Amino acid sequence: MDWTWDVPKAPVESPVLRMVLQGWQLSGITSFVSGAPTAVSYSTTVATDITGSASQGARIDATGSAVLPKSERTFSRNFRTEVFRLPARGTIGNTAPPSCAARASTTGTRR
Repeated sequence: MDWTWDVPKAPVESPVLRMVLQGWQLSGITSFVSGAPTAVSYSTTVATDITGSASQGARIDATGSAVLPKSERTFSRNFRTEVFRLPARGTIGNTAPPSCAARASTTGTRR
């Protein structure tokens, strides 16, 4: 959903301030997406202790952004799988738990 809001005009007497302060709009694009965030995990066919720790399990290493352009998305491919790899032995990995934070983009423009 995209939106535009005309900022109310301030009662300003000075012509210079009126030129600077009036005629602004805020606009943005908002997405409402359903479903729980998905974490990326892995499994191996060999019993290997990657981290060397009894209390910390290994996480995937991400070598780049997993975002796949909309033009390349299909029903069975929603993100770039080639950016994920197993962590090096003795390390934990660099990925974090998924975030539920919404992303919004807001910009101010003068018309």
